[in-house]
Amino acid sequence: MKKMILGACVLLLGMSAGCGPDEKTASQTRNLGSGCTLLRPVTWTVLGTTCVEDQNATNTQMYDGEYYQIFADVFVSSIFGDGSVTYQCSNGAIIQTSASCHKVIGSIF
Repeated sequence: MKKMILGACVLLLGMSAGCGPDEKTASQTRNLGSGCTLLRPVTWTVLGTTCVEDQNATNTQMYDGEYYQIFADVFVSSIFGDGSVTYQCSNGAIIQTSASCHKVIGSIF
């Protein structure tokens, strides 16, 4: 979640804090930390099962504090696993915050 400081108010994008910028504080708005580039397509493994994202996925720009969830490609799930992974941009670094990947019934692996 991107945080912006507006005078004495802290706003979280997508949420209303009940206050807003005025002429004195509007110029103080700034992005906290550095953004990130999530290199895609992504592959992740959980307990020996590998999940694969759609191979046509393109890199994603993220703001500091932003989360991005990726799901396994349904067309390759019969060979690999099915699941999702969530990443967060934290001051220029990509951090994996959660991951799931399980074998699909009937999988050859």
